Amino acid sequence: MGMDIYLEAQEFKARREKARKRFYHWVQLRDEAKGVLEKEELQKQVMKWFEIMNSGKNGFFRVSYNDYSISYWLQYNVDEKAKGDWGLELFYLAVKGKKSPVIRSERFRQELLETTRRWYRKAVKLKDKKTYLVVGMERSKNGSLVEKKLVISGKRTNWYIRWLKDLVVFAEQAVRTKSSIYVSY
Repeated sequence: MGMDIYLEAQEFKARREKARKRFYHWVQLRDEAKGVLEKEELQKQVMKWFEIMNSGKNGFFRVSYNDYSISYWLQYNVDEKAKGDWGLELFYLAVKGKKSPVIRSERFRQELLETTRRWYRKAVKLKDKKTYLVVGMERSKNGSLVEKKLVISGKRTNWYIRWLKDLVVFAEQAVRTKSSIYVSY
């Protein structure tokens, strides 16, 4: 489960559909392949088209709800207010209690771009450094509950930074196209 965020402009719908068709084409080829090496090579194409299909460049961004999501990573390493009740706080607050999960506000798009760029500027300072996530609670030696922290390697931190960059690209596309933003949570 997660929060899926789409730009509704036709340009993005068409791009996502084209990528989706290529993704499923490569999935079928991979699934029909006989050898392990052939399957591994085809899996690379599957992953490539999955990432293209689900990219900010194509008007899509996904925030999972698990402990390893971008919203938790941001909360613990970049901005403690980034994570909300469901996914990223700024999207959640924009649609919370509304009849429609569609955001049409130019002001919101501008704030989204400013916020994501600010997060990204802070995040790039963490490049190649260890960061952390909280993945539950545990008992300390004295019996009290404390956060259970998971150290994230520098390589994995860089992966989160790339994920965040994709959100910046999404925000740039939203501003450029003036597209409505659909939030599914």
